[in-house]
Amino acid sequence: MIGDNVRAERARRYWLQRDLAERLGRSRSVVSAIECGRRRVTPECLEELCRAFGIPARRLLYRATPVELTTLGLVPGPFPAEDEIPASPRVPRPARPVPDAATDPGQQFSTNILIAGTGWGGRW
Repeated sequence: MIGDNVRAERARRYWLQRDLAERLGRSRSVVSAIECGRRRVTPECLEELCRAFGIPARRLLYRATPVELTTLGLVPGPFPAEDEIPASPRVPRPARPVPDAATDPGQQFSTNILIAGTGWGGRW
């Protein structure tokens, strides 16, 4: 991966990501993304990196492997057997009547409230 080679070149010079970012005119998070492989290195970016390090491109491309960026949603893991899953009671909620303000503009609304941490609840 090019990012590994960028990190190695930076470490060889005892530079922080911030130091390389200043030389590139980019933010530190861009350098971090390049090193971790979260950001693709364009030919222009490769040229800037080579200029900052003062090395030929082949040093950064040496043993670099192409990387395909993907976004993970749910990472699969060991799933419990069906008999290991605790049953959770599902109680259907009763449907609330929706007040129709068009037919009864003077209709009063009340709401149940609970003040968190006080144990006090009432009608408002």
